[in-house]
Amino acid sequence: LAASGRGTVGSRLEAQLSRSTSWGDSLTSALDVPGRIVPPTTAADGADACEVARHLTPESGVEIIAKRLCEISAGMAPRPSRPGRPITFRPYSSRDAHVLLQMRRAREAVATIDGGRVSGALSDIFLGAVRAGAEVRSSSLPEVREMRPYGGREAPASVASRAEVAVRATILTPAAQEIEKNYRMAYVVESGSTVTERITQLREKVREGVGAWAEASGVGRDSQEIRSAVQRGLHRPTVDLREGKLLEIDANEVIRRLQVELETKLGVTHKNECRK
Repeated sequence: LAASGRGTVGSRLEAQLSRSTSWGDSLTSALDVPGRIVPPTTAADGADACEVARHLTPESGVEIIAKRLCEISAGMAPRPSRPGRPITFRPYSSRDAHVLLQMRRAREAVATIDGGRVSGALSDIFLGAVRAGAEVRSSSLPEVREMRPYGGREAPASVASRAEVAVRATILTPAAQEIEKNYRMAYVVESGSTVTERITQLREKVREGVGAWAEASGVGRDSQEIRSAVQRGLHRPTVDLREGKLLEIDANEVIRRLQVELETKLGVTHKNECRK
């Protein structure tokens, strides 16, 4: 992107959020103004967001973009409509909470771009940010609850500062990291597939393999014992794939381990060639 002179993905999305004529501008509004979100009706209308989505990569700043949207959702970001004015964090203000509805509507608008084929990543990032904003407003953090008596009014600077620090450390930063991790799983293709696709394929193959063995052994693939064993057996491989510890998992090896475990536990033996 830098080489083409179009700037970073982050700056492009920031421009989207700040443009007064776009759906992004409504994200920073404290009021619910449905007319200020204009869903794209043609391919040209969604061109900028489409371009951002196409160039999103973990290296291009997905976590930074997610953090920015989380701040907006939590009411902790500067407002282009109020340049130079200090940010007032008011988690219990019903007026400020309208930004969550604006975020939801913005996500709906993004989801329509290109039939959702390209914009799915942006839609998911918005969803994660909406959830983070909702968590901030329902937080049981002591620093946030200390602001409850002030309601929609501005709290003393020291009280608001403590709450902001706690919210950023406990909610917003972890949320942005989770959004980036989920993005990697769902949209980053390695060895021909995404992590989400590899996990789905692993689960399907293991369930089918163990189910076939269970039927041949007279146990029944739908028994609680079989379902519980499969769930236990898939837990660690799934975690390893999600965390990037392993790129691939040998489903046949997982099936073999589960067969041995179940043979020992249930006292049954194999009646066919399932292990091959």
